[in-house]
Amino acid sequence: MSSGNALSPPPVGIYKKSDRDQSEPSFRAGVVRQFLMTREVRELIGELIPEVLTVWADRSLFKNVISRMLGKSLQQSFAGPDMLYKSKDLQQLVEDPAVVESLAARLPEVYQALTGAAANALKTIESFSSEEKKAILKDLVSGIAGGGSGDMITRSTRILNDIHQSDPEFFARILEPGFAKWVESVDFGEIREAMENSGADVRATVQMANRIIWQYPAKVVVALSMLPLLLNRFLEALDISVGKLNELPPDLLTDVICGFIRDLEAPAISGLANELAEMARKIHAGSALLGDAGNPQIYRTLSGKLDEIMDLTDSGSLWKSRIMVGELKDQVNQAFFDAAVRNDGFIQEGIEKKPVLANMRMRAVNRRLAFLDTLDDETLAGSLARAVDAYDIQETAELINNTLRLLNRLYDTRPDAAAGFIRQFTDAIDLDELSDAARNLLEDSQAELKPAARALVPGLVSWVCEILKPEDDEFEADAAQAREALANLFTPMEV
Repeated sequence: MSSGNALSPPPVGIYKKSDRDQSEPSFRAGVVRQFLMTREVRELIGELIPEVLTVWADRSLFKNVISRMLGKSLQQSFAGPDMLYKSKDLQQLVEDPAVVESLAARLPEVYQALTGAAANALKTIESFSSEEKKAILKDLVSGIAGGGSGDMITRSTRILNDIHQSDPEFFARILEPGFAKWVESVDFGEIREAMENSGADVRATVQMANRIIWQYPAKVVVALSMLPLLLNRFLEALDISVGKLNELPPDLLTDVICGFIRDLEAPAISGLANELAEMARKIHAGSALLGDAGNPQIYRTLSGKLDEIMDLTDSGSLWKSRIMVGELKDQVNQAFFDAAVRNDGFIQEGIEKKPVLANMRMRAVNRRLAFLDTLDDETLAGSLARAVDAYDIQETAELINNTLRLLNRLYDTRPDAAAGFIRQFTDAIDLDELSDAARNLLEDSQAELKPAARALVPGLVSWVCEILKPEDDEFEADAAQAREALANLFTPMEV
C-alpha cells in the first residue's frame, strides 16, 4: 500500500476534539437510542425494514433469500406486538427535561436538515399529477389543522407568560450581549457608503427587470390585473370582520370600543406629543440659529431645492396635468352625483340630514362663545385684546391694498375687461327671478324684517348723513355730488 493512501495519525499534542465531536457519541447513545425505542419510531422502522431489504437484495437470488429470512425476524424484533406494548410513546419521551435540553441544542441543525428535506420534497411533489398533489396536500393540511399546532402555540405562550411573570425583561437581557456585539461589529458607515454607491446598480437592476418583464406584455397585464383581485379579497375579509363585529349587541360592541380606548396608555401618547412638540421647537430654533436674520435655514434649504426642482420641471405639462386631475375629480363627482340621482332617496336624505351636521358645527362654535361669556370682564378683555394684537394688521391692510391696486391697474389698462365681465354676469342673471325674490323677501316678509330694519337702518342713515357733511379734505367734491343727488331725490318734481 502506498504511503499516499495510508491514514496518518493525528498530530500529538495539538489535536483536540470539538464540543460537537465530544458530544456526538453521547448524543447518539442517549437521545437517538431513546427515540429509536419509542413506539412510533419502532412502527416506522418495522414498515421500512422490508423495503430496505428489498432494495438491498435487488436481483440477487442469494440476497433475496437472506432478506426473506431476516425480514420477518427483524420486523418482529423492532415492531412486534410485545415490543410495541413495552415501548414508550414519543410524547412521553419529549416530556423528559434531559431529552428536551439535548434536542434544543441540536434544533438549528435539525431545522436546516428539515428545510433542506422539505425543499427536495416539494421539488419532487412538483412533478406529480394534479390529483396526487391534491391528495398529498389534503393529508398534510388535515394533519396540521388537527389542533396540534394550536395546542403548541398555547403552550408556547404559557411558557412566555411564565417567564415574563418572573422576569419581565428576560429577552431584552439575553439579546443585549448579542445585539451589542452586532452593533459593534457592523460598520454603519460602510452600509451608508454601500447604499450611496448602489444607486446606479439599483437603477440598472430595475431597468433590467422592467426591460425583461416588458418583453412579455401579456404577463405584465396579468400581473396588473391581480391588483384589483387582491383589493377585492382584502375588502371581502374586512367586510366579514366588520360584519362579525356588527353581530355583537350594542352594549357589548360599545364596551369593546371603550375597552380599546381604556387600554391606550395616556403616558405614551402624551409623551409622543411632547417629544414631537419639542422636536418642532428645536427645528425652529436650529433653523433660526443656522440661518441669517429674517432668512432661516429651513427656508433657505427648501427654497434652493425647490429652485432646482422647478428648473427641471416642465411647467406646461405640470399645469396641464393639474387641470387633468381636476377634470378627473370632476368626473368622479359627476359620476357620484348621477348615481345619487338614480337612487331616489339618496339626494332627498342628504338634503334632510345636512342641517343636522350644520347644527353640530354651530353648537361647537356656540360652546366656545358661551365659554368666553363665562369669563370675567378683565380676563375676557385681556384675552381678546391679546388675540386682536396677535393679528398682523399690516399684512391684512397690504392684502387689501394689493387687491385694489391690481383692480385699478386692470381698469386703467383694460377697462372693457372688467365692464365685459360685469355685463356678462348681469346678462346671465334672470332679472325677473331676481326681482321676484327681492319682492318676496322685502314685501311679503316686511312685518318679519321690520324690527331688525328699524334697529339697523336709522343708525345707518344717520351715519351716512354724518359722513356726507361738508369737510375740507380731498373727498369733498365727491361728498358734495352725493348731497346734491340726495337733494334732487327728495325735491318734488315740478309738473
